[in-house]
Amino acid sequence: MKLVPTYTLISFFTVYQDGLVQELAKKGDLDYKRQIARIKGDLKPVFDSVKTTSLPVEYLMTTKADGNYLLYAKKDQKGYISLQKKFFEKMGDLAKPDDYGQAVLALMDATGNKLTEESATEALGWLDKLLSSDLDIMSRIRFLAIAGDCYATLNNSEKARSCYNQAYTLSFQTGDINFQVGLQEKLNLLN
Repeated sequence: MKLVPTYTLISFFTVYQDGLVQELAKKGDLDYKRQIARIKGDLKPVFDSVKTTSLPVEYLMTTKADGNYLLYAKKDQKGYISLQKKFFEKMGDLAKPDDYGQAVLALMDATGNKLTEESATEALGWLDKLLSSDLDIMSRIRFLAIAGDCYATLNNSEKARSCYNQAYTLSFQTGDINFQVGLQEKLNLLN
């Protein structure tokens, strides 16, 4: 503490602890709950100085970890969806586009883009909130493509095609050939 500013140490400890908790949860190691309990234990001095604009850091970390545990360790899309719905209800207007984006990306990553119809339907609601915000071009393309994947899961080829086409058109602004090829493949699969 004599060499490094306090905010740097706090940032390091909080990022490290959150990363540890989330990794344990993904692996199905229930020790993640003990690590979260440290927020009120030996790490209390660090976490007492963390200010959030929404809910307490312990709740935020726990909800994210419980979600990761359900998705990655238990392969429980339904449980994850239920947990995230409660989280977004509790967050209300404090939920940010990043919160919705993280929920969608975790869902897609953990399932290998193989969503149930219920998951696809819920993800589309989150994507609507996300896509109505100000996103950089690459994020907009990515989330439009995911929306297309959700519509494809729901066998709505027309809306899937619309999302893929929007993403494809935007991809020309990036010059990223890989995006264009991947989106063209998705469009071809709809035919």
